[in-house]
Amino acid sequence: MTEQSSTEVRDTYVNAMGEGLGSVFHELWAELVWLHVKWDEFKVLYIVKPSRVDLLNRTTGMFFAMIQAVLWEDILLHMARLMDPPRSAGKETLTFKRLSGLMPTDELRASLQPLIHEAGAKTEFARDWRNRRIAHRDLNHVLDPRAKPLETARVEEVDEGLRSLAAALNCLHLTYFGSELNFDKVYRRNGGFALLKILREGNDARDARNERLKRGMPLPDDFGSDI
Repeated sequence: MTEQSSTEVRDTYVNAMGEGLGSVFHELWAELVWLHVKWDEFKVLYIVKPSRVDLLNRTTGMFFAMIQAVLWEDILLHMARLMDPPRSAGKETLTFKRLSGLMPTDELRASLQPLIHEAGAKTEFARDWRNRRIAHRDLNHVLDPRAKPLETARVEEVDEGLRSLAAALNCLHLTYFGSELNFDKVYRRNGGFALLKILREGNDARDARNERLKRGMPLPDDFGSDI
């Protein structure tokens, strides 16, 4: 099996769906793939095993806590903008809600519309975070402990939101190609796993060096220069 370039994938969709729908479908597909990649890496580092979080904290806790917060907010922001209105601030936007207006038949539109509506409901929590915390800081929420809390945002909510977005695209992919896209199996050559392995080896080497220094038996490399 040969790997297609982004241009080849786009051409496949355009040839099957037409220029308008095919080009928008391709860009939404690319956005959703990228969102899945970021979410998978987040889970690899911070969700799958508590021991991995312990490793990150042991390496440099503050830095990786900052990365966790930035990546979390970026994922929610990314999810929220995929369900924005088709037009915002006088400009056209790339959004799932644009798909309905590109449907070639009423029958296909009727099949897609409930899935778009469900995706909107399943990702509403991300828009609340975007509107009141990420893009803007709601002053009332910051200052008043009795203010309405942010919508619950947990791993389960993000997973459900991603599944709902994938279902909307797969409604069209199934219609035109007779198969569904699998966003859960996105291939990554390197990523969180590689980082964790390097950090573990680095921590082990640091511990061994500290033990040698403690016993007064250092190696020449133990006094290496700064990076």
